[in-house]
Amino acid sequence: MIPELIWVIAAAEEASGGPDIGKLLGTFVQYGMVGVFALLMVLGIVVPKWAMTALTTEKDNWRTAFE
Repeated sequence: MIPELIWVIAAAEEASGGPDIGKLLGTFVQYGMVGVFALLMVLGIVVPKWAMTALTTEKDNWRTAFE
Protein backbone atom coordinates (compact mmCIF):
# COMPACT_ATOMS: atom_id res chain seq x y z
CA MET A 1 0.00 0.00 0.00
CA ILE A 2 2.68 2.51 1.01
CA PRO A 3 4.99 1.84 -1.98
CA GLU A 4 2.06 2.41 -4.35
CA LEU A 5 1.17 5.64 -2.53
CA ILE A 6 4.76 6.88 -2.80
CA TRP A 7 4.77 6.01 -6.50
CA VAL A 8 1.52 7.92 -7.12
CA ILE A 9 2.70 10.98 -5.19
CA ALA A 10 6.02 10.97 -7.01
CA ALA A 11 4.26 10.62 -10.36
CA ALA A 12 1.97 13.54 -9.56
CA GLU A 13 4.92 15.66 -8.42
CA GLU A 14 6.88 15.21 -11.61
CA ALA A 15 4.42 14.61 -14.43
CA SER A 16 7.14 14.78 -17.08
CA GLY A 17 9.26 11.66 -17.22
CA GLY A 18 9.41 8.97 -14.57
CA PRO A 19 8.99 9.76 -10.89
CA ASP A 20 12.13 10.23 -8.83
CA ILE A 21 11.46 8.00 -5.83
CA GLY A 22 14.83 8.79 -4.25
CA LYS A 23 14.10 12.51 -4.26
CA LEU A 24 10.65 11.94 -2.76
CA LEU A 25 11.96 9.64 -0.02
CA GLY A 26 14.75 12.11 0.72
CA THR A 27 12.16 14.86 1.18
CA PHE A 28 10.10 12.66 3.51
CA VAL A 29 13.18 11.80 5.57
CA GLN A 30 14.33 15.41 5.71
CA TYR A 31 11.01 16.98 6.67
CA GLY A 32 9.33 13.93 8.16
CA MET A 33 11.49 14.03 11.28
CA VAL A 34 10.51 17.65 11.91
CA GLY A 35 6.87 16.74 11.40
CA VAL A 36 7.06 13.82 13.82
CA PHE A 37 8.79 15.98 16.43
CA ALA A 38 6.17 18.74 16.04
CA LEU A 39 3.37 16.17 16.34
CA LEU A 40 4.90 14.74 19.52
CA MET A 41 5.13 18.24 20.99
CA VAL A 42 1.48 18.95 20.13
CA LEU A 43 0.39 15.66 21.70
CA GLY A 44 2.41 16.43 24.84
CA ILE A 45 4.70 13.43 24.56
CA VAL A 46 7.76 15.65 24.13
CA VAL A 47 7.77 18.61 26.52
CA PRO A 48 10.18 21.58 26.45
CA LYS A 49 12.54 21.92 29.41
CA TRP A 50 11.03 25.24 30.55
CA ALA A 51 7.53 23.70 30.67
CA MET A 52 8.74 20.66 32.60
CA THR A 53 10.58 22.86 35.10
CA ALA A 54 7.45 24.97 35.64
CA LEU A 55 5.29 21.87 36.16
CA THR A 56 7.77 20.35 38.61
CA THR A 57 7.94 23.59 40.60
CA GLU A 58 4.15 23.83 40.72
CA LYS A 59 3.91 20.20 41.85
CA ASP A 60 6.39 20.84 44.65
CA ASN A 61 4.49 23.96 45.74
CA TRP A 62 1.22 22.03 45.95
CA ARG A 63 2.92 19.21 47.89
CA THR A 64 4.34 21.72 50.38
CA ALA A 65 0.95 23.44 50.77
CA PHE A 66 -0.78 20.10 51.34
CA GLU A 67 1.69 18.98 54.01
